[in-house]
Amino acid sequence: AEQREHVVVVDHVDEMRWTDALKVGCAQCLAMIPGTSRSGSTIIGGLLFGLSRKTATEFSFFLAMPTMVGAAVYSGYK
Repeated sequence: AEQREHVVVVDHVDEMRWTDALKVGCAQCLAMIPGTSRSGSTIIGGLLFGLSRKTATEFSFFLAMPTMVGAAVYSGYK
């Protein structure tokens, strides 16, 4: 099977614009579908929007931090 060439627009997290972050954040909303991986949706979204594999993975990790803190606060409050 042929693979299409991945065009990298952003090669490092420091090069991301706020619009890039917003696009990846919108892709993270797909994780609200039951059974969908949050990190998987952000990494795939990042790749589709022109991030390199390393940048998409790194940014996905950064996005996980507020999510995990929010979940911990919520479970502690409950």
